Amino acid sequence: MALFSNHVALCRTTVEAVHGDEVTLYAAKRVGGVNGKMERDFALDPIVLSGCLHQDIDREDGGFWPDPAGMVGGVDRTLNRVGDLTCSVALSEDKVSEGDFLHVSAAASSDYADQWFEVVTITPNGLGQLELALAKARSNHVCA
Repeated sequence: MALFSNHVALCRTTVEAVHGDEVTLYAAKRVGGVNGKMERDFALDPIVLSGCLHQDIDREDGGFWPDPAGMVGGVDRTLNRVGDLTCSVALSEDKVSEGDFLHVSAAASSDYADQWFEVVTITPNGLGQLELALAKARSNHVCA
């Protein structure tokens, strides 16, 4: 198992060097009760790390569902904000929570440079990293 773990670590270093972008993870907290909005938790320091952003390239709409806020009726449309954008990070599960904000560095080489996202789901990938499913952050949630 140690040989496999060493190989995974070596591969991860290579993948991050080639495909990784600098991202910053900002802790968030819910304000205004159970249904309140998420806002940045300034009591916790941001975490700067390398993240590999990837999405399902089969989607023609850029990988995001429409924001349900503007829907009228909306019976035939999903209310799920999760798009097909995922960020793979080497981070322990206790350092990130659903609702946290992720900012992609303005110097990033990806199409997502200087954009804000909200972490919607967190899934360990079995190789020591987490897969963070992302949704575009709403403009009133962006926190610098």
